[in-house]
Amino acid sequence: MFGWFGSKKTPESTVTPLVRKDSWYQRLKNSLSQTKGALLGPFVRLLGYKDTLTSEHLLELKKNLIRADIGPQLTKELIHLVQNTPANDMINKLKDHLLSLSLQPNPEALKNIKVIMMVGVNGAGKTTTTAKLANLYRDLNPLLIAADTYRAAAIEQLQHWAKKYNLNFFSSETTDPAAVVFQGMAHALSVGNNISFIDTSGRLHNNKNLIQELVKIKRVLLKQISSADLRVLLVLDGSQGQNMIEQAKTFQQELGLDGLVITKIDGSSKAGAIFEIMRSYKLPVYFIGCGESVDDIDHFDSKEFIDALFGDE
Repeated sequence: MFGWFGSKKTPESTVTPLVRKDSWYQRLKNSLSQTKGALLGPFVRLLGYKDTLTSEHLLELKKNLIRADIGPQLTKELIHLVQNTPANDMINKLKDHLLSLSLQPNPEALKNIKVIMMVGVNGAGKTTTTAKLANLYRDLNPLLIAADTYRAAAIEQLQHWAKKYNLNFFSSETTDPAAVVFQGMAHALSVGNNISFIDTSGRLHNNKNLIQELVKIKRVLLKQISSADLRVLLVLDGSQGQNMIEQAKTFQQELGLDGLVITKIDGSSKAGAIFEIMRSYKLPVYFIGCGESVDDIDHFDSKEFIDALFGDE
């Protein structure tokens, strides 16, 4: 037995191509202000310095980059990059290098995907983000599948957002999350939902038994759809810094990821860890969120993100 509500009709419209929205850009820029201060502060203070950087300057830069959660390896790269660079060229070199590390998919590439499976640890904002993404893709007649059977509040929360934003919703009486997903996908395929977003239970990245339940869900999905139609996205709390790197490492090794969704970058100075994750694990960022409102999430654009991070410097 299961419950669902929403339209059975499949609209002909598709995802609107990504365009730069001034209101979104300003929100993104404001949200990155603390990371900008942590990352750029020491560089900005050296802009008027005309000589080669001293060892004391380089040590200060190193300490601040590590505090910004850039990560030890990337910090080493950036220090090597600027140590013989004139002060006025430092920031341009820094921007170019970070841009070279940034990975992102084409937003248009998602419009033919049948399933996006959302995974991550508790507290990253996974359930809310799942609803926000479905709303972002509402032109594709999305279905929300509530597969977080370990937390009753998660099902109620997802159902609340589905009703509020008039989105299709599916839940089941079974407590087996893989069975919920199987039933939900069968329903989606039968009524013509173009894309389904699956909210899964939060999993501690260091608990292998819990991670294996996600592996089971993925295995069930691949019996119903092809691997080309599935994307597994890890939701990361942007305020967690180095913890994001550890989570990405474990989920990538155990489950296999297609990309990342970064949430809660507002009010944090640790968003710099995003670059280390992309550098180390070659995972693209699909979406980025910077607030509580339903429209405070959008496709990740690496150039836009770096422009917002560096602002007018």
